[in-house]
Amino acid sequence: MSDAPDSRAGVLCAGTILVDVGKVIDAYPALDHLATIEQVSVSTGGPGLNMAVDLRMLGAAFPIGVLGAVGEDQHAAFILAECARLGIDTAGVRKLTGAVTSFTDAMVERDGGRRTMFHHSGANALFDASTGRYGQASAVLAWLAAHRTRLGSLPEQVNAAGRPASVAPLAWTDAVTLLALLAQAGHLATIPVPPAD
Repeated sequence: MSDAPDSRAGVLCAGTILVDVGKVIDAYPALDHLATIEQVSVSTGGPGLNMAVDLRMLGAAFPIGVLGAVGEDQHAAFILAECARLGIDTAGVRKLTGAVTSFTDAMVERDGGRRTMFHHSGANALFDASTGRYGQASAVLAWLAAHRTRLGSLPEQVNAAGRPASVAPLAWTDAVTLLALLAQAGHLATIPVPPAD
């Protein structure tokens, strides 16, 4: 994908990247008791990555990329291998040394299918605007500025003609843009990666 937003074709999915580890258990135990794990499955997850995978699985023929962060571990290797298998561009995925790739352990009761989830934010909690690529960020910020509403707010979506296509203003988009601008100006320190335990 090109760094120039207006010359790109395709979709860049940004957000949480993680591994879902499903564990079918015989029954949920009482505190301080034991449950037997009968089956384990591993899949990709997180809204950013799910969108990219879903688009590809639905047969999208256009370029698809993902933007986010992983650690340097087996979960990261699994995510990157799945993306490669599906033809999803991972140039926007940062590997954060010393971080653990985000994951969710989902305990699923065999009878009834009730789920209890345990989540570790990992690398996702450490990925912010200050860890990105400044050249690409500048191009995206310039594109955003060129596609504001007449009142200057940022829409959630822009149609093919480059006009706002949905809700404006969108506080989340505005907040992320502000964080990116602060990081670009050096007013936002990079969040340090804690040492691995």
